[in-house]
Amino acid sequence: MVNKYLYCVPLLFLSSCVLTTDRGTPPENLKSILAQNLVLLPDSQFENLPPSLKEKEIIFLGEQHRTKGLIQASNRLAGYLTTYKPVVYAMESCYGAHVFLEAASLGQSYINPKLMLGEIQEFNSKLPENRKILMTAVDIEHSIYNNKKETEQFLQILANRCTSDVARRIIQKEIPQLTTQDTFDKMNRYLKGLKKLFLQYFDTFSPEDQDEILFSFDLLQASNRYQYICHGNKRDWQNPHDIRYRYFKKTIERAYRKAQKRKAILLCRVGAAHICLDRRTEARYFARDYSLTKGKVASVSLVPLYYDTTKVDDADPEKHSDIDSIVKMLMKDYDYSYLSLSELQKGTDNSFRWSKYYSSSRPKYDGLLFVRIKKNQDKAD
Repeated sequence: MVNKYLYCVPLLFLSSCVLTTDRGTPPENLKSILAQNLVLLPDSQFENLPPSLKEKEIIFLGEQHRTKGLIQASNRLAGYLTTYKPVVYAMESCYGAHVFLEAASLGQSYINPKLMLGEIQEFNSKLPENRKILMTAVDIEHSIYNNKKETEQFLQILANRCTSDVARRIIQKEIPQLTTQDTFDKMNRYLKGLKKLFLQYFDTFSPEDQDEILFSFDLLQASNRYQYICHGNKRDWQNPHDIRYRYFKKTIERAYRKAQKRKAILLCRVGAAHICLDRRTEARYFARDYSLTKGKVASVSLVPLYYDTTKVDDADPEKHSDIDSIVKMLMKDYDYSYLSLSELQKGTDNSFRWSKYYSSSRPKYDGLLFVRIKKNQDKAD
């Protein structure tokens, strides 16, 4: 029986097989290399970040969801970027939440009480109108399965943009039925019927709202199918991840257009899995494939460093054999620091394949933003 850790090749050639787990070892002077390249950010200020970062049109931030320290770091980065140019700040959420986020961030009337935007609203209270941070949402509509009420609220707001009182009342009367659709087929039929109703009064909406209607119903149908497949329905041949990937990109494209209209940077805070550059992700698509942003994108992983968990002992090199632990020591009392992964490789012949932040000899991200987090810091709601 051939060893499962070896490639399956004829026995004659087994001697030339290489274990796939060999990823090399850290350089002996790793601490020195990191000390030369780590950018400390004193007093939670970001002025010391590489100037090239704020020249990008899209900055992807990859996070562990619902971690308050990482959300706060993202918010503060958004606030810093407004000193350079306007910011559209997109967060991974149900797409329909964008109407609430945009309204809440700009201080408008209808606000979803679940949205915690205090820090952004505080930033905006001190900014002129043309510099206020516009928050928005990207991703499919997960709530079409988990909490239909939020999708219903989004559709009611969309219908409310109708310029005909009669048409508006007719459409809004049908929307509450969404919450009673408890199967894929029922929801599919309902969405088709509701879209037909919107199209019946299409000329009572502005061109911008017409575009939103067409896109939203396309996305809602895709979200329904995605949830249907994800919850164990094998008879559908489509890969649910392909569905989400396609529409996640489309929502980011829409956020990017909003940023371009405002002559703004698009700051896109999403889960860490969406920003890796060594596999098919949304960040790689916009960095390398999407013609309008190719070469104008940065992918930055937000790295939480948990303090008060172990004592940092500078005298014990065994505790500092990886990037995170050394950075944790070098940061001392700083809350934030930044590391460019491409710069880290310069001046050394080490491939860094041993590090979780590299794939073969290439970095998975453009940079790492390290964030000090206390041991008992609560998760965000």
